[in-house]
Amino acid sequence: MKTWPPERFNMLAGGRHVSGVRIRLLEERSGTERDIWTAVDAANAMHLSDREDVFLPAVILYAMLVREDIDLGGMRVDPFFLRSVLFAARQYRSWYPQLRVPAVAGWTAEAGPPPGERTAAFCSGGVDGMFTALRHTDLYRNEPGRSSEQRLDHAYHVLYSAAPDGIAAHENAAAALEAALSQWGVELIRIYSNIYLFAPRQTQRYAMVTHGAAFASMAHAVSQLTGE
Repeated sequence: MKTWPPERFNMLAGGRHVSGVRIRLLEERSGTERDIWTAVDAANAMHLSDREDVFLPAVILYAMLVREDIDLGGMRVDPFFLRSVLFAARQYRSWYPQLRVPAVAGWTAEAGPPPGERTAAFCSGGVDGMFTALRHTDLYRNEPGRSSEQRLDHAYHVLYSAAPDGIAAHENAAAALEAALSQWGVELIRIYSNIYLFAPRQTQRYAMVTHGAAFASMAHAVSQLTGE
């Protein structure tokens, strides 16, 4: 499988101005070309990372599904990050022997950024997600379950869409969650992505194999203010 460093894009999608990052994949056996994109509202573009290796977890886990090696096309990659993702891939291989850990070539080494000053967490809007957000706020500071981590600055809410023009369909749910979190002093950052839907094998194995890698990639894609 061949891929290249990601590209930034800006567009009007589903009635919203969005900014995002996109990576292109070319499958060797089938010749199929696919892309993975992640975007935020244009007003939140400062969250998008400048790193080239943000989609590495998703790309490597998808390569395991299609059983192909990867040429990163000269991408700048943090070696520690790559070792960590390959370690995770080997762990998945022990759980699912039909998967194959890919060889990864065509990259140059570049150290990752230092940690940023802000703290974020994913929040689905369900009970677990809301509790994660609450226990990182000042409202929960005297409770036994208070997290020792830094106070939460913003929460990421993922809205899946096969193409950017489908973004508007999720507006009502995201608006309700945004209103709830704002009462706790937590800013909602909408993340739009096709990372669940970009390929049939990805969708079919998402829950058991590629879900964690997808969220790691999305977190890195919007990590400019939070760092690693």
